[in-house]
Amino acid sequence: MSGENEQKIKLSEEELKEFYEGSGSRHFKLQGEIFKEYGNKKLEIYFKLVEFTYQIVTVIGVISGLGFTALSSVQNRISFVVGEGFLFSGIIFGIYLVHSIYSGELFSLEGAQNIHRKHFKERNDVFIEVWDKLNLNGVEKDDLEKLNKIDIETVKLFEPKNDEIDWIGNLKSKQRILLYLLFGGCLAILVSIIL
Repeated sequence: MSGENEQKIKLSEEELKEFYEGSGSRHFKLQGEIFKEYGNKKLEIYFKLVEFTYQIVTVIGVISGLGFTALSSVQNRISFVVGEGFLFSGIIFGIYLVHSIYSGELFSLEGAQNIHRKHFKERNDVFIEVWDKLNLNGVEKDDLEKLNKIDIETVKLFEPKNDEIDWIGNLKSKQRILLYLLFGGCLAILVSIIL
């Protein structure tokens, strides 16, 4: 019996308060701040990328429309059709790209949220167990070590993932395709008017 009590850690009222503020309250605030910052930064970047894609598609649409206004000046109809084909392809690809950005963002956020929710539920369950034991008659060192281990895993949970970096590179390459379609369409329409 005495060996069992020696294994337990007992805290005074003041120590309980310090423990709750250090391992509980501060951690809960940290969770909120991390999620808020993570979400705000990521959404800011994605919205800028989406806005850029919209701008490219808008420019392609304007140039495509202007091409038709110069239809009476067209000297080479094949070049004109090819140019408009590039521009229309750019519009369709741009709309698809914007759709895939929003869909990808939604799935990415849902996946991250599910991983974080599961992790923090486990952490909160262990914390409540430790807190209850501390308030009753003390907690085992193993319980505190378990809580500490989960807190260390929290840090690893927020390490950058390579697939997020690849997604941004993939988006940049798709935006380059849009720019190439824009350039090719403009060049072909220009050639159709000159030649």
